Amino acid sequence: MNKEYRFEEFFYGRPLTLWEMRNMVIQQSYAKIICNFNFNTAANVAVNEVSPLQQEYLFINTIIREQAAKLKINIKTMQERLALETSEEHQKNLRIAKAVEDSFLFDGFEDYFESMIPQSTYSSLDLHNYTKASAKNPFPTVLCHNDIHQNNILMKLVDNRDLLIIDNEYAGWNPMAMDLAVFINETMINNTHPADNGVKEYADNLMSEYEQEQMIK
Repeated sequence: MNKEYRFEEFFYGRPLTLWEMRNMVIQQSYAKIICNFNFNTAANVAVNEVSPLQQEYLFINTIIREQAAKLKINIKTMQERLALETSEEHQKNLRIAKAVEDSFLFDGFEDYFESMIPQSTYSSLDLHNYTKASAKNPFPTVLCHNDIHQNNILMKLVDNRDLLIIDNEYAGWNPMAMDLAVFINETMINNTHPADNGVKEYADNLMSEYEQEQMIK
C-alpha cells in the first residue's frame, strides 16, 4: 500500500449544498470550470498516456458493460435476502430494487443504453483536425470528471463564485455533455442528508429547462 501523501493546494471553502446547485450564478461558474477541465491540454495528454482514448469504448461503456452487470447480480442477491424479511422497510426496499431492475437492467439493456451514446469522430486531443464537414457529431469526446456531485464541488468562502472540483480518480473519456448532464441529475439528490442512509431524493429540485439551456450555452 502506498503510504506517501502530498498536499496539492489549500482551498479554504466547503462543499456546495443541493440548493446552491440551483443557483444560476453557481451553474455558470461550474460550466466554465468543467469546460476548462474537459479541454485541459496537459491533463488530456497525461490521461491518454495512462488510459488511451478508444472512441468505441468510453468510460460510459465501462459503466454499462461492466459495472451495471455487477449491479444486476447484486440486485438479485439483495432481492433474495429482502424477500425473507417482512418488515415494511424491507418490503419497501424490495419494491425499489424491483423498480431499478425493471427500469434499467432489463434484458438487452446494454445495447439499448449504448445506442444513446453520441458517436464522435474526434476528441479534445485532436481538435486541430476538426472540420464541420467531416464531423458526424459536432461535439467531441473529452476528458470528463465522471463523478460530479455536491460533495466534489467546493465553494471558496471568500468568493462563493470561485469553485474547485475535487476527487478526479474517475476521470476518463466520455461525450462532451457528460459532466453537465451529471450535474443536472445531481440537483435532485442530496448526498449529505443527515438521516437514514445519508442520501435523499428531491425530484422537484431538478433544474428547469431554462436553467439547463443557460448552463449548456
